[in-house]
Amino acid sequence: MNTYLASILITGGQGQLAKALCHHPLAKQFRLIPCSHQQLDITNSRSIQTAFREYQPDIVVNAAAYTAVDRAEEEREQAACINHHGARQLALACNDKHIPLIHLSTNYIFDGRKTAAYTEEDAANPINYYGETKWLGEEAVRAECEQHIILRVASLFGEFGNNYLKTMLQLSRDRTELRIVADQISNPTYTGDIASAILNMATQTLHTWGTYHFANVPPCSWYDFTLAIIEEMHRHTHVKVEKVAAITTEDYPRPANRPLNAVLDSNKISADYQIELTDWQLALQSIIKPML
Repeated sequence: MNTYLASILITGGQGQLAKALCHHPLAKQFRLIPCSHQQLDITNSRSIQTAFREYQPDIVVNAAAYTAVDRAEEEREQAACINHHGARQLALACNDKHIPLIHLSTNYIFDGRKTAAYTEEDAANPINYYGETKWLGEEAVRAECEQHIILRVASLFGEFGNNYLKTMLQLSRDRTELRIVADQISNPTYTGDIASAILNMATQTLHTWGTYHFANVPPCSWYDFTLAIIEEMHRHTHVKVEKVAAITTEDYPRPANRPLNAVLDSNKISADYQIELTDWQLALQSIIKPML
């Protein structure tokens, strides 16, 4: 008979972070319950209550989100329904059952005007609707759930789901030239490392509530991240791309504005939960070859 440290219900169970959690080496210490949208609709209080009764979780990780940044400018009702109202419904249910909630948020709640990395104390000022809905979701979690951790992450990549790394792997096989934005700075962050942070916090018994940043180091531009991806690909396979051109945000207009500086300072989580901050380049070196 298995003795688990805790039962962890994960919303957004088909997403890249939920899958990273389930495949993590620490996962075997927990009873992980990834719930798809069909199994648990966070916008529906009855669906949440049914899932809580069936699975009896000790911790809830809210990885369900509307993440299509550009489409959110048009699909505002859908983005707000999931990112704001869904977060609120889940927070209310967790508070009612005294279940700790780990809620995933984003660096896109910031406007990018700061020259240094953003800390948890910096004021939010989202410049796109996706960021606005995620900020409203954060505020709802703070207001409705006493035992909460809001975990802001940045620029996710990994083996699962759709993400920037997978897109670049494909484009580098198909095209001879790539044009990549070089004036937006962030922290590419491996989903496996986020999973590690969440599960390591859970092994310690959640003890300090509030808002935390977690992102890999060092910060870099999308252009630099792309060069690193292609360099690692070169070690293992033929790459069609011959040139990577650095362009500006103005050269590549999108429906949603992006913060030029979206770098997160993750020192607080390192101090409070002894979470090691790791280099995203190590993740690239370990996962690209199996993905080719």
